[in-house]
Amino acid sequence: MNLLPKSARLRGWRPGRTAWILFGLAVGAAVGLLWPDLGLSLEPLATIFIRLMLMILAPLIFSALVVALAGSGPLPSDLRIGSSS
Repeated sequence: MNLLPKSARLRGWRPGRTAWILFGLAVGAAVGLLWPDLGLSLEPLATIFIRLMLMILAPLIFSALVVALAGSGPLPSDLRIGSSS
């Protein structure tokens, strides 16, 4: 009895995003435990990655706020709601 759906059996099984994230987490933990010097030498890459994520986060939040305000209707009704609270 095959537990995979028919579409997965036809195209072959491929790991999803969650599997890749867990794999990367396990590899990172193994490198940190087995070769701590290698982990320390990779710190600049980690810093670059974190800064890139922060660079993406600010415009994403700004655009979400702009879209929410644009879709909320005319501005005077928002001003009445804001002044009453």
